[in-house]
Amino acid sequence: MKALETSEKSAQKCNRLQSVPVLQLRNWLIEKALPLWLQAGFNNETGMAWEYLDPLGKPLRDVASRGRVQTRQCFVLCQALARGWVPDVASQVRRLQHFLDTTARHPEWAFAHMHAFTSHGELRDDRLDTYDLAFLLLACAWQYRALANSASLQQAEVITDFLDTKLADPHGGWLEGLPPVSPRRQNPHMHLLEAFLALYEGTGDARYLRRASNIVDLFERYFYRHDQGVLLEFYHSDWAPQPIDGRYPVEPGHLMEWVCLLSQYATASQQALHPAACKLYESALALGVDTQSNLLFNSIDPHEEILDASKRLWPQTEAIRASLCMARAGHRTALDHATAFQTALFHYYLNPSALPGLYLDRVDGNNRCVVEASPASSLYHLVQAAVTAEDFVLRTTSSASTHHSQHLETP
Repeated sequence: MKALETSEKSAQKCNRLQSVPVLQLRNWLIEKALPLWLQAGFNNETGMAWEYLDPLGKPLRDVASRGRVQTRQCFVLCQALARGWVPDVASQVRRLQHFLDTTARHPEWAFAHMHAFTSHGELRDDRLDTYDLAFLLLACAWQYRALANSASLQQAEVITDFLDTKLADPHGGWLEGLPPVSPRRQNPHMHLLEAFLALYEGTGDARYLRRASNIVDLFERYFYRHDQGVLLEFYHSDWAPQPIDGRYPVEPGHLMEWVCLLSQYATASQQALHPAACKLYESALALGVDTQSNLLFNSIDPHEEILDASKRLWPQTEAIRASLCMARAGHRTALDHATAFQTALFHYYLNPSALPGLYLDRVDGNNRCVVEASPASSLYHLVQAAVTAEDFVLRTTSSASTHHSQHLETP
């Protein structure tokens, strides 16, 4: 296993960076959000992650829980632990995994979990969803990376074999799940790319990098519209674009998310950044941002028409991540965009919450905040943005330090 920097060393480094503006979200997570969700976000009896916390920080106990929320929270715990952002949460991760392996286990496929269930483990939806499997793989990768849990790596291999033998599609990629449904989506493949990159980074196993490369090939052949610089969401079985109500939806948040993944893939594969990354980023800025609020719309079409003018939290976090990735790649204004997107995130989603550590999930088409329960699923996106910010600052600081040292040594 590739060694992660120890939590203690990471914490020591980052304690020196408290005042860096782009780390505001990371600091909010460490000081406010993670302590609150660790205290209130899990069922103390079963270890299950609650689906929502209400505006007072109380769980909504009667709401069905989704398996993907459990695996996303597992990722959050492991990533935060590896970064030194939280005290030892290994026991919480083990309890959560035990819940998935027992109470929430899929009735037919023992390596997976149910799609949805009650807090008592009663089945609500037994579909086997490829999107869910992507996050289960991501949780496996991070349990292995943060806790050296070899069983998680074995589970990842079982899931990967299942994808190849039961869900592989002759047109490329994987079916939506079992039973198969339509339309096909790029979204599960995007998150499988994320999971395979995490597995490769944690193990150095080239098989996972090859799988990631295959998904990038799929992106180039089908998902990315080279003539428009955008990414479509829905497809027929042969990957021909499928309209929804006569339109071809484009989600600006996913344009930004692919920028991040293409950047991560470039690093893992030791290749140049894919040229589509810059085009996707520029398209998201030009077509997907509300100029009044500086927030990303939920959905547009390739011809600049707004399909859904409301704005969820998660696309804003992806805009921060993508901006930092592009700043690292040398984009001249991307760092300014990252700071501006972070400011908008706090203004519309984090600051209006009555309880520090919670957040709003939606802003309506008129840029009015919608006060409702905080979904646990959004914590994954917030953590991803904070991780990208921390890595950006640490790399920038390290690079500047190295440059300074070389300058001093020059005769």
